[in-house]
Amino acid sequence: MTAPLHGAVVANAIVKVEGNRKSVQHLDGGIIKELRVKEGDRVTAGDVLIVLDDSQARAEFDVLSQQYLVLRATEERLKTELAGGSVLAMSADIKAALAHRRRRLAKPDPSIRKPPCRHRRPAQRDQGEDRAARVADNRR
Repeated sequence: MTAPLHGAVVANAIVKVEGNRKSVQHLDGGIIKELRVKEGDRVTAGDVLIVLDDSQARAEFDVLSQQYLVLRATEERLKTELAGGSVLAMSADIKAALAHRRRRLAKPDPSIRKPPCRHRRPAQRDQGEDRAARVADNRR
C-alpha cells in the first residue's frame, strides 16, 4: 500500500550526520599556545586549528646547536693538530654560527616574561620597619 503524492520539491542537498567529528592529536604532545577554532566551526584542509608553544623545542634546538658547534670546533682543532699546525683557524660556517648565536643571545627573548613586580603595601612596609626596630632593640 502506498500513500498518494500530491506535490514535490526538487532540490540539491547534502545529508550529514551530526556526530561526524574527527579527533586531532599531536604525535609528541605539547602546550597549546593558541586555539584558533571553537566547537561548531567549519574547517577545511590546511586551516590552522591550534598553535603549539615552541619554547621547549627551541630550547632543545639551542642545546643541540651548541653541541654541534662544539663538535665542529673540536674537528677543526684535531685537523689542525693532525696537519702539524700551530694556529687554529675556524672555518667560515663556525664563525657564522657563533656570530648568529651571539646576536640571538644579545636580544631578549619575547617568549620569556618577567614576573610581575610585587611592591609591598605601606602597611606591610611599616610592619617590616617595626620588626627591624624590635630586632635592633633586642640586640642592644
